[in-house]
Amino acid sequence: GFNQSGVSLVPYIQTTSGASVFVPDSLTVTGLTVTGNISVGTTTNLQTTLTSLQAQITALNQRVP
Repeated sequence: GFNQSGVSLVPYIQTTSGASVFVPDSLTVTGLTVTGNISVGTTTNLQTTLTSLQAQITALNQRVP
């Protein structure tokens, strides 16, 4: 499934009839397969970051009696 909501913006000076840009403010995806990197803000590889955080959490959990 795929859902989105947002705003359609029409340029101040139109070069072609009906020209507009849609800017989503919300996006919902039921399933997603990514074959490259996902970037979020300054994080350029989300998978590497999450794997590192998971390893750190596992290490901390092993230290706690």
